Amino acid sequence: MKFRVANNDFINYSFSPEYTYYNMNLVIDIGNTAIKFGLFENNALSKSFRVDSFRTPELKKAIKKAKRIIVSSVKDTDEGLHEMIPKGSDCLFFTTALKLPVTINYRTPKTLGADRLIGACAAVNLYPGKNILVIDAGTCITYDVVDKNKVYQGGSISPGLEMRYKSLREFTARLPHVPHRVFPEITGKSTEESILSGVQNGIIAEVEGMIERFAEEYPFPVVILTGGDANFFGGKLKSPIFAEPNLTLTGLNDILKINE
Repeated sequence: MKFRVANNDFINYSFSPEYTYYNMNLVIDIGNTAIKFGLFENNALSKSFRVDSFRTPELKKAIKKAKRIIVSSVKDTDEGLHEMIPKGSDCLFFTTALKLPVTINYRTPKTLGADRLIGACAAVNLYPGKNILVIDAGTCITYDVVDKNKVYQGGSISPGLEMRYKSLREFTARLPHVPHRVFPEITGKSTEESILSGVQNGIIAEVEGMIERFAEEYPFPVVILTGGDANFFGGKLKSPIFAEPNLTLTGLNDILKINE
C-alpha cells in the first residue's frame, strides 16, 4: 500500500534480534514532553515504550518491521519522524477527517488536541453505552466527555503538576522552583512545603470538583484516568476511577483498525 495521509503516560523494553514484528500494528503518540509508542498483535498491546527522541533504536526497528503504522502528534511538524518512515509504508497520520467511533460535537474541531479525541475514541470501545469522563494528567490536565450515544462533547483544560510548580517560580519575585515530591500534609511548615501542599492539594480538589460538576450534566459517568502523572492520584481521589495508562495507544489502534 501507499503512504496515506487524511486530508482535512510506560515500560521500556529491549528488542530481541530473533523477534519478528511484521504482523504487528505500530502506534506512535507524540506528546508535549515524550514520545510513546506501542506494538499491537491481534488487537492486544504487546509492548509499550516511552522515549525522548525519534532516533532511538527501538523506534527505528519498530518502524521498519511493523505491518501498519498510525501516528498522532500534538505538534505541528515532525520532520524527523517523516524521514524515518520508509517510502511506500502503510502509514496513517491522525486527523479528525479519519473514520472515528465517535461523533464530534465541538465548535472548533481543527483546534482539538489529538490526544483528547483519541482518548475519547478508546473510551467508547472500553465502556460502550456509558457517559464517560476521560481525565488525562500530563503536561496539562484535560477533562473530556463522550456521552452514552458516542458523541464527543468537549471538556476542559488546566495546568498540570509541573506547570503549576514552574508558574509559581516564573511569575513571582521570590518563590523558588520546587521539584515534585509527594507531600501528604495540608499545612506546610516552610515555603517549599507550602508550595507542595498548595499545588498537590489544590490539584486533587480541582479533579474531585470537576468530576462532580461533569456528573451533574452527564449522570453516572465512568471516570477514566490516564497520563504521565496519573500515578500521583492513586489513592488520593474519593471518586471511583478506572486507570487506563495506555488509553491513547489503545485508541490509536482502534482508529487504525476502522481505517484499514
